[in-house]
Amino acid sequence: MTYWEVSSNSFLQIIIYGFANNLKSKQQDLSKSVDFLLENAGDVIKYRLHKEILKDLSKTEEENLFEKVMQTTNFKLVKSYVKPNGYIGIGMHTGNNKELQLKEGEAAARLLSSYAWIW
Repeated sequence: MTYWEVSSNSFLQIIIYGFANNLKSKQQDLSKSVDFLLENAGDVIKYRLHKEILKDLSKTEEENLFEKVMQTTNFKLVKSYVKPNGYIGIGMHTGNNKELQLKEGEAAARLLSSYAWIW
């Protein structure tokens, strides 16, 4: 083997080793983030994390988490603004009235899209 072959081979090993360690570190960081969210996040985040990222929900677990989400204050509020024809609120665009923002279709749709579904 020539010097260049040894050096190239060693360089490649260093790059692969560094990449593997970096990837392992990122996976550990991601795992820590997921664990933190599962312990501390609200029901909506937990629901989406399990359903969309971890994909580890049984039908019963999904139904239980979904029920918790439906009990959140904002979800109940938006649901109370739904009219018989399905329209949400009193207008399309959010006005300056901060107290009733979720009564507007735009704000309600934004909230429901963050929940990742509409009932």
